[in-house]
Amino acid sequence: MNYTGKLDANGLNWWQRNRKKIFATVAAFAVGGPIAAALVIIEEFLNGNGFARTYETPLTSQEEIALDSFIDNKFIPFFNRIITLVDGAIINTDTTSRTLGNPVIVNINTARKQIAILKKWLQHTTTYPPTGYTANMIEARNGFINEHLDILNKAITDYLVSKNVTTTGYPETIDVIAQRETFGMNYTWATSRITTVYSKLNEAQVVQNLTTDPVEIVIPDVVADAIQTVSTATNNTPTAKSSSNIFWKAAAVVGIAVAIFKKK
Repeated sequence: MNYTGKLDANGLNWWQRNRKKIFATVAAFAVGGPIAAALVIIEEFLNGNGFARTYETPLTSQEEIALDSFIDNKFIPFFNRIITLVDGAIINTDTTSRTLGNPVIVNINTARKQIAILKKWLQHTTTYPPTGYTANMIEARNGFINEHLDILNKAITDYLVSKNVTTTGYPETIDVIAQRETFGMNYTWATSRITTVYSKLNEAQVVQNLTTDPVEIVIPDVVADAIQTVSTATNNTPTAKSSSNIFWKAAAVVGIAVAIFKKK
């Protein structure tokens, strides 16, 4: 049977609380590009019933606190930097070269590479766990991080498909030992020869119609409330639009706006 876990004052377990944090930080982005938007759509689709998520690994309070620290200080910054990298290329490609997709594909390749490195590190530290990590912590960490990396990769892939870009690349091998501090992560490796492979896209491909990327997002109440909380904290309070609970987050750059519908 799945383990719901200890609930906080809002009725959320560990997995749900951390997913809510990721939702809130993504939705509060100033960049507001199509990958950030797609992430919220995909999360809602996969989640089904809002935050009704259970997991199979019981954690003690101390274990939850340690994993919270890793997610807050390492994984969420990593996640945000990947989104900013890709959305930044999509949004900031100048008008005269918007059909020249190289900056977008180059950055997506970097994102794919970084995701592959993090996945390899998760595998590596399952065999060589960090000090103080229990088997249950490793299982919960790996499940949560891999789930969200897969969602992030799907958001990027779906965007490419929408622009008629070939998403099948060629295998590129990475020497991960040289990767120590990157995209908010600090990697340690217990052995001297470790490689991984990611699918590298053809960077000569064209990405068409970058100007047509506004997205509507439907999300549950708990996420909309989180967005309002985070936006207020960052002095980016959403503006209510009529009585339909529609909020508009204006992008920091021209041409992108994200409509966030609060589920009734």
